[in-house]
Amino acid sequence: MLTSDRESRYKYFLNHACDSGKIWSLYEDGWAALGDENGNEMIPFWPHALYAEKFKDNSWNNYQPKEINLAEFLENWIPNMKIRNVLPAIFPTPSGNSIIVSLDGLEANIRSELDKY
Repeated sequence: MLTSDRESRYKYFLNHACDSGKIWSLYEDGWAALGDENGNEMIPFWPHALYAEKFKDNSWNNYQPKEINLAEFLENWIPNMKIRNVLPAIFPTPSGNSIIVSLDGLEANIRSELDKY
């Protein structure tokens, strides 16, 4: 999956997150954050702890994958990220290839996928 194209990884992220009811990020005295060339702050999210673990390199050694309940993500994380103007970086790979989507788009995609259940 790490070598799949962005569209395939995004679909996998949505399917797995809705199936399991959770997503993952990295945590160590606070959530991991990334930045882009425009100065935007982003929080990385993965569909499984294994992918988060594979993303870590020497600068992230002390961070550990931490589970986020999907309902909590929808009800608390997304509104708080909007207030803080933080973007989601979906399913980043060790090569740095992330899927950047708007919070509104991500929420709509998750809710649409959940409607299938």
